[in-house]
Amino acid sequence: MNIGFFTDTYVPQVNGVVSSIIAFKQELEKQNHKVYIFAPSVPGYKDNFKEKARIFRFRSFKFLFQPEYRVAQPFCWKFLRQISKIKLDIIHAHTPFSLGVLALLISYLQNRPLVYTHHAFYHEYVKIYLWKGRLFPPKVAKKITTAFCNKCNAIIAPSFKVKHLLKKDGVKKKILELPSGISFQNFAQPIKSNDFRRKHGISDKANVLIFVGRIAKEKNIEFLISVFEKISQELDDVYFVLVGDGIYRAKLNLFAEKIGSRKNIIFTGYLQGSELIKSYQTADIFIYSSKTETQGLVVLEAAASGLPIVALKDLAFKNILIDSFNGYLVADESVEDFSQKVIKILKNSKMSEKMSQNSKALAQKFSVSNQTNKLVALYQSLM
Repeated sequence: MNIGFFTDTYVPQVNGVVSSIIAFKQELEKQNHKVYIFAPSVPGYKDNFKEKARIFRFRSFKFLFQPEYRVAQPFCWKFLRQISKIKLDIIHAHTPFSLGVLALLISYLQNRPLVYTHHAFYHEYVKIYLWKGRLFPPKVAKKITTAFCNKCNAIIAPSFKVKHLLKKDGVKKKILELPSGISFQNFAQPIKSNDFRRKHGISDKANVLIFVGRIAKEKNIEFLISVFEKISQELDDVYFVLVGDGIYRAKLNLFAEKIGSRKNIIFTGYLQGSELIKSYQTADIFIYSSKTETQGLVVLEAAASGLPIVALKDLAFKNILIDSFNGYLVADESVEDFSQKVIKILKNSKMSEKMSQNSKALAQKFSVSNQTNKLVALYQSLM
């Protein structure tokens, strides 16, 4: 099959959507399908020469409220002519905006099935970034998403939570619950020379908590720093490692200094490949408090790495994090309750080891090969 992925975010950007797209793209290509990427251009970035022939970069400009993101100018006659020559079998939109609109147009003009993956709760983002929703009302964002979904042939929901909310918002089309997969072996296979602790001045005996993701307001990281401060008061030699980056990092630094826990907090910036895997494998517990997740791909990566997980309760983590099995789900946003759950695991090595084994067992169900087979089956049913 010739498959077109239309997305408003792609490399060199680092986020869950990009990780999902890359994982599916690589696995589809292993199965001898051709995947074409349609994404915004990024000044100064050049795509890998071998992949360049199947990547179409549209002129773009910075998104005013999130400068690390680009907004594509989707209508380019040159690319429209090239797309018509490719003869796509499936058009797969990863956004309802900008390049998603282009995907909808091409689907209509070429009479090809349109699939849409709902990666984010856009109505929550407009509340955070667009003057608390006064510039662009959240209700409007919901209506746009619902209308787009109902123009598609099939919708992919990365979790039960997304499927439930889309139906609640009035989506009538077929919705397939299909979490993004990961390369389980990459995260589960121990790295022999893991120098992560030495590199960051962490002793072998220290307890390490880890967060992985964009350093952004919606990730609710202040809460985790408050939790870490509470844990530091009860345990000696404990560190909090934050893997990721973003414009919110400076504010988090100030917040950590204000409450007195900055000393043992380590910001690594974005990590990829073996360095990212090292960071997971050197930690003792993965902690997470985002309230806007559609799946939480990093939670799955943490599970594959064999980490016990403590997170705020969220349907996005259903089947990945089971309370008291491979970690804890904290119902209320309570620093006391969350910190005590973390301490309970750190103080009980047998419990920690059992949760570690359970995390790996759960993660195996979400291998990228299994998830891609389900995606291909959907494509074929639509064709």
